[in-house]
Amino acid sequence: MHKLKESFLNPGREFTPIPFWFWNDKLYEPEIKRQMEDFNKKGVHAFVIHPRIGLSPDLIYMSKDWLDLVKYAVCEASRLDMQVVLYDEGMYPSGSAHGMVVETNPDYASRGLRRVAEDTEITADDTVIYEQAGIRYVEGFTGGTIRGVHFGEDDGEPGAPPSADLLNPDAVKLFLELTHEKYFTALQAYFGNTIIGMFTDEPCIMGRGVSKEILPWGAGFLDYYKKLGGNNSDIPKLWPNAENGTENAQYEMKYRKAINARLAEVYYRPISNWCASKNIALMGHPENSDDIGFQKYFHIPGQDLVLRWVAPENNTALYGVHSTQAKCSADAARHSGKRRNSNECFGACNRDGIPWNFTADDMKWYIDWLCVRGVNLLIPHAFYYSIEGERRFERPPDVGPNNIWWADYRRYSDYIKRLCWLMTDSVNTAQVAVLCGETGLDWQETALLYQNQIEFNYLEDMYLLDENVSDGCIFVRQNKYNILLVPKNILLSDEKSTLLRERGVKVAHTAEEVTAIARRHIRCTSFEPELRFSHIKKDEADFYFFVNEGERQIETTVTIFVPGNNQKKYELWYPFEGRTADIEITNSSNEEISVKLSIPYRGSVTCFSC
Repeated sequence: MHKLKESFLNPGREFTPIPFWFWNDKLYEPEIKRQMEDFNKKGVHAFVIHPRIGLSPDLIYMSKDWLDLVKYAVCEASRLDMQVVLYDEGMYPSGSAHGMVVETNPDYASRGLRRVAEDTEITADDTVIYEQAGIRYVEGFTGGTIRGVHFGEDDGEPGAPPSADLLNPDAVKLFLELTHEKYFTALQAYFGNTIIGMFTDEPCIMGRGVSKEILPWGAGFLDYYKKLGGNNSDIPKLWPNAENGTENAQYEMKYRKAINARLAEVYYRPISNWCASKNIALMGHPENSDDIGFQKYFHIPGQDLVLRWVAPENNTALYGVHSTQAKCSADAARHSGKRRNSNECFGACNRDGIPWNFTADDMKWYIDWLCVRGVNLLIPHAFYYSIEGERRFERPPDVGPNNIWWADYRRYSDYIKRLCWLMTDSVNTAQVAVLCGETGLDWQETALLYQNQIEFNYLEDMYLLDENVSDGCIFVRQNKYNILLVPKNILLSDEKSTLLRERGVKVAHTAEEVTAIARRHIRCTSFEPELRFSHIKKDEADFYFFVNEGERQIETTVTIFVPGNNQKKYELWYPFEGRTADIEITNSSNEEISVKLSIPYRGSVTCFSC
């Protein structure tokens, strides 16, 4: 117990936040060193070097001058016992090497599929791959771009770098040569020690600024689609059709599965293998908040909480596709045996459209929202090298050295470390799994589970295998589920349905069914819809982590169901304050205890049991 308490109060440096550090101005070595030493003093022992809009026009991305500055920072990090994550693009989305892939070979630009009238003029770069009823289906360049690192290279500006075809193996190979291999050549001695990862950022097949009427495509994709059972005649059905919605949805699903498989094969797998071969982790996140299928290629699965998609207001904490993203990365890590999972958090999460209206109060809410769902590595977006001129309004605000809370930041870095320590090398005890595919994580049903403190994990259907199902449970690594919630938008095959039924697993289709049959780990005397909860086991101890996600203080009595309770000791551990206290037990038996909980607005507390 003493060792656990000491680790909780003073967690190790490995649990540090790892912020994006925006290199966005003329860079000077003394200033790089000064900022790094300042980070370190505030409890921030790692960072992502992120080339960003505002770099000097004479500093070319991946040039010798750029690599020399990166090497200087990495050498200083080594001296300070800090760690570095390299960023694979200039600026984002990843895959084009700041346009150099397309500059080297124009045929490597992003491609898409559009439909036009048969008399519409097309270019020599376009290919008609199907015609029907006066409509041509044309494969061609999308004109998509990425955000660049110099002024004049942002969305819609003439200098925006062209995005690359991520479904073309040759284009991706060139991307690796222009970025990853150059970094390795310059910094090989630091890979696997000071340099711990490579961050890939929401790779997008078509690039930014592309019409929503255009669908992702790519060099050689039609042949690939046919190998997976598709056909040219499927193509008209890939667009929504009110008269034939169900049939079209089936074809769209088949197409999306093929697109995802091709992206995984051509982009994610080679980059993942490259990182593994260099003894670093593939980090970052896919394009969409519920892209759980791609997470298997990340050594540290990740997601991206930006633009206030999730927030304390407007029910977005529980509702909408973005509300699934914390558990998307956490549950993918749980089931694939990955020790850490991350979130690029706080980016442009300002209130009411006011650029710097993001309080420390809000920041703590986001930390709690992520960690109670299982995220255990936070990547704050962002610490700005400079906020001169327009830079301060580029995806604001700075959530580090240029904010008013910086003098007190050690309180937040310590808090992040304590929660990330708690959620690392531990197993949550959820007995409910919510079935999902590669994408499309349910949030309609899960809201009620959160509100009733019933813990669950998203489970991809690929884990429903004969060897994983027995004795009324689904076993995946250290996780054990006796209830499977199958939302209405998820198809459970007859074969897998039979397997579950014959092995005695309870299958539910609504959250109401789950609440009626689930064995609770805790129960509140009053309905507390804003109370979030996770019961985890770590080093033979039990931790009951509670977070107040609402706007009022929570006062309730919680019954914790613990067989063999009389032999256990209990304490309350306060992660933000960094203290522990005796617990007030109002009722106790060999099967349960009841404790009073008082959790203030934006508060959190852990009940420790050993």
